[in-house]
Amino acid sequence: MDPQDVSNSNLKELYAEFEDDDRKLAEAGMADYVQRLTLEDLLDGITEENIHPEISLGPPVGKEVL
Repeated sequence: MDPQDVSNSNLKELYAEFEDDDRKLAEAGMADYVQRLTLEDLLDGITEENIHPEISLGPPVGKEVL
């Protein structure tokens, strides 16, 4: 993704930080040790042993009731 395509300045800053991190890792010769995980990779890691139960936050309030 090109930062020019992002209109929100906070997202542009975040993208620049990621680019800077990648550059630092490459300069340190560590780029090969960094694994970029996809959503599918993360979801594949969910098991019965590491999933938590639902958490009740109480009844709906305000406009969140549909």
